[in-house]
Amino acid sequence: IRYLLNQAVPTLDPQLHVMRVFESVLRNCYEPLVQRSQDMKTIEPALAESWEQIDPLTLRMKLRKGVKFHNGEPFNAQAVKFSVDRVLDPQTAAPFRKSRYSLLTSPNVVDEYTVEIKTVKPDPVLLSRLTGWHMTMIPPQYFKEKGTETFAKSPVGTGPYKFVEWVRDGPITFQKNSDYWRGVPKV
Repeated sequence: IRYLLNQAVPTLDPQLHVMRVFESVLRNCYEPLVQRSQDMKTIEPALAESWEQIDPLTLRMKLRKGVKFHNGEPFNAQAVKFSVDRVLDPQTAAPFRKSRYSLLTSPNVVDEYTVEIKTVKPDPVLLSRLTGWHMTMIPPQYFKEKGTETFAKSPVGTGPYKFVEWVRDGPITFQKNSDYWRGVPKV
């Protein structure tokens, strides 16, 4: 499949994007904890299987077991903590840190597949915020080994397609993820 964009993609780092047009590229490789239904009316599970509001400031999420990043690294609560903390870190300079995610605090790891997302005050649209491409999950070990610059050019996610190649200001190539948790992509 060829998909043409009318703008050059500036980075493949989902937490540093500012334009919605690139989400169509990023969602091939990365996934959030929750996502909008196709009709956009509800929020449904993605990497989080379920969630419950423990108190006005705490959302407890049960994570999907058996999910792996494209490099084989396990997806777990530590990956969620790392991903969210990175967005909240001022040094990351995530574009929407202050506007969309200012109420979030560092997540608490309860166990390997349970995480608590906390806010400084009640946030009635927290689940909606967690559907954003800035809140897609990234692999902690790979990111720490490669660093920001390499990660932005050679991404690793949990999505249906694995990154193959990016020619700057040109094509981005993905291949199907045969180990995808939802099953092998049909295309």
